[in-house]
Amino acid sequence: MWRQYVRDKNSASWLKYTKQPNNVKKIIRNKVKNQQNAVAKQYQINPKKFWKYINSTTKYTEKIGDLKKKDKHGNIVICSSAETKADTLCEFFSSVLCTETDDKFEPIKDKICSYDCTPIIITVDNVLKRLNKLNVNKSEGPDLI
Repeated sequence: MWRQYVRDKNSASWLKYTKQPNNVKKIIRNKVKNQQNAVAKQYQINPKKFWKYINSTTKYTEKIGDLKKKDKHGNIVICSSAETKADTLCEFFSSVLCTETDDKFEPIKDKICSYDCTPIIITVDNVLKRLNKLNVNKSEGPDLI
C-alpha cells in the first residue's frame, strides 16, 4: 500500500495505507480475545491450561530487593545479583541457626505394633478402574505419575 501511495500520491491511497495498521490491530485483538475466551471456558475442565496461560502473560518481578552486608574489612556492600543475594542469605542463616551434634540425642526405642494389617488385594479390574478415573490434564505428583 505504501508503494501504491508513493506511485500515485493519491489521498485515497494514503487513507488505505493509514487504515491498514488499525485493521491489523483489530484482527490481532479479536484473535487474543477468542483465545482468552477459549481458555476461560476450559477452566473447570482443564485448570492446568488456564494457569499456564496466566503465567505466560504475567511478567516476572523479582521478590527480593537489594541486600546490604558488611564485608571482611567492615565496608558495606550492596548485593544486587541473584547469586550474591543467595550467598548473603546463606551466610546469614548459617550463622544464625545452630548446629547440633549426633551424640546429644537419645536412641529411639523399639515400638511394637499392636494392630493387625489386613492384606492388600490388587486386581486388574481395580487398577483399570482407577486409571480410567485419572484426569490427564492435571500435573504429576511426587511419584511423577
